[in-house]
Amino acid sequence: MTDLDINKLNKFLENGIENFNTSKKKNKEEVDNVLKDLSEGKIDSLKDGIKDIEDLIIHRKQLSVGFSNKVGKIQVDIRNFISEIQQRVGGSTDSGVLRQFVSDIVALKGKGVEIDALDLKEQVDCFRDIALLKKDLREISQEMKEKETRSDILDEILEE
Repeated sequence: MTDLDINKLNKFLENGIENFNTSKKKNKEEVDNVLKDLSEGKIDSLKDGIKDIEDLIIHRKQLSVGFSNKVGKIQVDIRNFISEIQQRVGGSTDSGVLRQFVSDIVALKGKGVEIDALDLKEQVDCFRDIALLKKDLREISQEMKEKETRSDILDEILEE
């Protein structure tokens, strides 16, 4: 082999090593970017899930308050109607009218009790629903924290 051939061979080897190192760096950067994108995507998804659950909790509370307000209005309407019946019957001595009056009042008070029971059931259901949503929120928050920790560790490893 001549000196010229040896020089060409050395040049070829140097270029090959440089190309290999450059290719290796590009591949590492591509892998790093893919891993970061996957990690960030999962964390973003978990953040969206947390936001959705927080919104559901707020809406469930609002729904319960709205229901309680309507129940309260119905109770007031029943009391007002009972008062109105009492004023109409007022001084009546007719036993048929009085019997009907007592029957109507008992029926209305019974409905009032049913409405109170529905209100109480709604409050219990609301409490249960919110407790379940908060449980889901805690689980997703914990998962997000774990993913963020893993992502930070992965970032440190990739920087090395």
